[in-house]
Amino acid sequence: SFSSPQGLGMERGGLETGNGDGTPGSVVPKAESASHASVMSRLGAHSRFKRHYRLEISPFNNVTAEAADERVLDHCLIPNLQIVPISLNAKGSNVTQLFFGPRGSGKTTIRMQLLNSIREKANDDFLVVECYKNAVFNLYLENFRKNTEELSWENSGKGQQGMHWVEHFKCTWGKDDFVCCIMASAMRRIENLILKRNGRGGLGSSFSSLERKQLAFLLNRYSNSPLGRIKECTELLLDGGGSGGALRATAAVGAGSLAMAAGTYGVIQLPPELRTRAAVIGGVTLGALATLYLSVSAVSQWTKETRAKSLLSRVVPHSAERVQAFSEVIDVLYPGMASSESPERILGDFENPIKDLKRLVKKFGYKGGPVIVCDGMDEADLLDPHKYPGVLNHLVQELCYFHLLNSAFLVLFLPDTVNNLGLNDPYITKRWRRDVFPPKELQWESDSLLEVASKRFSAYQIQDPGEKTPSLEDLLSEISLGSKIRHLSRLRTPRQVLLCFSSLILRLERENRLHACDSDLELSIQHALSNAA
Repeated sequence: SFSSPQGLGMERGGLETGNGDGTPGSVVPKAESASHASVMSRLGAHSRFKRHYRLEISPFNNVTAEAADERVLDHCLIPNLQIVPISLNAKGSNVTQLFFGPRGSGKTTIRMQLLNSIREKANDDFLVVECYKNAVFNLYLENFRKNTEELSWENSGKGQQGMHWVEHFKCTWGKDDFVCCIMASAMRRIENLILKRNGRGGLGSSFSSLERKQLAFLLNRYSNSPLGRIKECTELLLDGGGSGGALRATAAVGAGSLAMAAGTYGVIQLPPELRTRAAVIGGVTLGALATLYLSVSAVSQWTKETRAKSLLSRVVPHSAERVQAFSEVIDVLYPGMASSESPERILGDFENPIKDLKRLVKKFGYKGGPVIVCDGMDEADLLDPHKYPGVLNHLVQELCYFHLLNSAFLVLFLPDTVNNLGLNDPYITKRWRRDVFPPKELQWESDSLLEVASKRFSAYQIQDPGEKTPSLEDLLSEISLGSKIRHLSRLRTPRQVLLCFSSLILRLERENRLHACDSDLELSIQHALSNAA
């Protein structure tokens, strides 16, 4: 009875045993492989749909790149689109990249792909400066609006507080303000490096005395950190250069002057030299001399703080404490400077802050300059294109200067098409030098979008070596090719595809079905288009 496949009972899916007399016996089911049993045990509590497709969770629940887990980042990155030709070789020439696309077009996924590549392959070669959190842009823009409105009030006598934000932004924001945003984000990273190095014994001899002073100036001018953190980093920098004690002494003198100015002449303790002069000058009372002394001191302090305020970046807070602390740092860095000297003398030493940043970053041990990544600009409240039309376009247009794009390794993710952002103007095109920095617009075809969905679906499946795992194509197998082309051609971005298949799977699970039909796909696409931003 075992001489043929029929005798083995293979056609019945099990092993047929005989009773010894030639009559057939019972059928013993074929044993499942250990791997298949393990897969099915993991999926035992899930729905019929998830068990069939070997899914523990829905692959399309998280439609944003930030919420996706490592399976998506490892397996579902942008397929077959060579749009990140960024060399991670610190010795090579890294050219600024500009990506354009609406929300949901894959900009954040590319950014995460780039950052993961740097962390894995060149973590010690580049300092990554991340300017992509909307809270960061909100902070910068709020400080900018407050500081520029106060400056307009002081200069004009009547101010511009009543001016609409769109008009105010277009009148005052320039490319230098975006440089300030970059520098403010970079200084937060620099602070971490300084504090980290201090825990390892300080900066050592890698920084010269001049470089320490330059870094202290940049830190105090651009950092958005709390004042205590800025002071701590400044003292660590200047202590190594022999100026930390001078900074503390200057701060003490400044605090003493403020305390004296808050009192009255009857309780002020005058310096010894003024007391001596008061004793020999006839007809001058002690109170009058005290008033004169306070007037001279107040004017001097007011001039120093005015200069410090004019030097501070427009995207950092101009609080009284911050201005006073910065004036003290300037006194230490530029000893003997007359109060009447203009801030331009100091700014002459820092004509290109990004270039200074590139040079100083290498002193921390990085082989290349900083990688400056900007994303999510349209998510900032004050750049909302629907609430404040034209503001985002103005900001992007002010970025398109050749010398700015050429100053550092910038990776900019700009939230619309080139045409919608008003960048096809011949004047902007000329100063931008699009032949050197060509735009990369994220435009998707239907087959590429379906490939994105298919790769994401397979990344979440539990692969069974013993059996073929059903794919996303199997889920759509009952829909004709013409219907799939007609429906999927309506989708334009990866996020719309994720919303579509998330709705489709939810519908099939709810109705306990394994395959989608034409109406299922049509309804899911309508849901995606109505909910995508």
